[in-house]
Amino acid sequence: MYHNQGSAAFVVVRNEIEEKLLDGEECDRISFYKFTHFKEGKGWSSSVVESKYKEMMELLEKSKEEGNALSPDEICDQVLETRSGYIKGLGYGPKPKGKGINSNAKIQKLEENLKEKDVEIDKLVDKVDYLTSCLENQESFR
Repeated sequence: MYHNQGSAAFVVVRNEIEEKLLDGEECDRISFYKFTHFKEGKGWSSSVVESKYKEMMELLEKSKEEGNALSPDEICDQVLETRSGYIKGLGYGPKPKGKGINSNAKIQKLEENLKEKDVEIDKLVDKVDYLTSCLENQESFR
C-alpha cells in the first residue's frame, strides 16, 4: 500500500495536516490514513487502500451503533494489523496515545485494581505485624 507523501516523515506530514487542514486539532489515525492515501482529483492510491478505508469507516459506524465505540487506533490496529514496533500508516516508532471512552474505561479499571491491591497489601502488612508480635511473645516466654 502506497502513501502519497513522498519521502516526508509521517510525523512531519501529520503535523502539517493538523496545522493547515485541522486548525491545530489532533488528526486521528483513520483521518490520517485518508489524508495520506487519497488526493482530490486523483482518488485513492490503490483499490486495496480504498477498501481498507471503507472497512475502517464501516467498523467505526458499526461500533457506534452497537454502543461500544472503538477508538480510531483500535480500528486501525484491527483493519491494518500491527507488527512489533511498526504501525501501518504511521511507520516505526511510538504509537499515538489513544483517546476516547475505551482508554478512559481501561484507566478506571486499572485504578480500581490498584486500589484493591493496596487494600490487599494493607491486610498482609497487618497480618505480618500480628505474626511478628505473636513470635515475639513466644520468644519472651522462653
